[in-house]
Amino acid sequence: MIDLQDRSYCPTLEEIGEYVNNPVFHRFCSELKEKEPFEAILPECTSELKEIYFNTREGNGQKWLMVELEDMDDMYHDVLRIIELRRTCQLSG
Repeated sequence: MIDLQDRSYCPTLEEIGEYVNNPVFHRFCSELKEKEPFEAILPECTSELKEIYFNTREGNGQKWLMVELEDMDDMYHDVLRIIELRRTCQLSG
């Protein structure tokens, strides 16, 4: 149980979810699962994609990357990996 008086305690998302007791919160948290795996593969991506990512502002806990694809180059394959990652995270959430 979360001790609201203890300001030094940092609760887990599961503890916060129990405290909030709202299914919308659990859905929100499932969306957060994409950021960590994405940032883990980011160093392997093209420098152009990294630049787009770091220059994109975050809103509502997420980033919408605007990627212009002209051919099936490395950027194209990076985008396919990101789509697959998102699909996998949604299936497991």
